[in-house]
Amino acid sequence: FLCQTQSQRDRLKEVANRDGVIVRNPVDLARFRLPLASFEERDRVLWLGRMDRFHKRPLLAIEIARQCPDITFEIIANRGDAAVEAEVRVNCPSNVVLRDYVPRSEIGENYRRSRIFLSTGSAAHEGFPNVFLESAACGTPIVSLEDFDGFLADSECGIEIGRAHV
Repeated sequence: FLCQTQSQRDRLKEVANRDGVIVRNPVDLARFRLPLASFEERDRVLWLGRMDRFHKRPLLAIEIARQCPDITFEIIANRGDAAVEAEVRVNCPSNVVLRDYVPRSEIGENYRRSRIFLSTGSAAHEGFPNVFLESAACGTPIVSLEDFDGFLADSECGIEIGRAHV
């Protein structure tokens, strides 16, 4: 059995008494190794994901943006749950730039122009997020509600703040 994280491997052992092999996510890091932007060029907080209530959780990103009205947030959210999308659009504060789509070839530039990458993803519903690897490759620090498989602590490329702070 293939697992993305140690926690998935542990869960497989617990539930099915089976062992698994951890296979990390494939990311072409060369696509994200861009020239570092100056501090002044890094003028936003970036969030990437899709419209859903339990997995990427854009409504939490919207709430965080609301609590930081002097900071620009760029939220790139692919379509998903239409009700969540409608709720995001209605509740989107003025400091949020909401984008439905950015071509994959341009996403590295979005990381590069960001001071922080914000993750509101749920470890209960997601394996290991590629966005952590992409953000780290671009030199963009990560602030996350959860630390997937201890990556942030081990790599020191970001921090886990926990949902209690939202």
